Amino acid sequence: MAPLATLFLALALQGPVDAAQQPARSRTMPRTAEAMAAADTAALRQAIDALTRQVALLRVQLGEQQATDLRRFNANVARLQLVLADQDRMKKARAEALGRLRGAQARADDMRERLANIQRELITSGELNRSAGEDRLRSSYNRQLDDATRDTNDAQQELYELDAKIEKSERIAETLRKRLRIDESQIDVDDTPPAPKPEPPPENP
Repeated sequence: MAPLATLFLALALQGPVDAAQQPARSRTMPRTAEAMAAADTAALRQAIDALTRQVALLRVQLGEQQATDLRRFNANVARLQLVLADQDRMKKARAEALGRLRGAQARADDMRERLANIQRELITSGELNRSAGEDRLRSSYNRQLDDATRDTNDAQQELYELDAKIEKSERIAETLRKRLRIDESQIDVDDTPPAPKPEPPPENP
């Protein structure tokens, strides 16, 4: 009987201990889950805050980039306008230089023609002293030929320099058009819509 009494006593003692431990476990597990959920929520909030700051920074950077692009676009437009205006001025100067060149060449040709036919020039001039008259005419024609030749050379040099400047200006203008994405089809285009066609009169029944 003693061993049986001892077993009952052990079971009796074990029962209260397990019952006391069970509530402690049940209380510990919910608290751990709540702590984990709170930590996850805090981490999610931090991630959302970081993402919000990144989005705000990206918006600021995008606004600055758009403002920079607009300033660059306006600067290129202004520069293209200046380049085209300078081109127009140089082309007018080239036309004037070409006119001077042709005039100087015509004067030089005229003087060569007169020198080649000096006797005819003497008859036309009515000089009494033919020798002195020929010397005078030759001197005058040679001087005018020298002036015309010098004017021809000056005009040719000016044309050479203007052509080089115009060519460089056209390269710059083409580069600016590419930056602005302007092609030849967008230049001097008439945007006026076509007039509507008149409707035919109704047929008589």
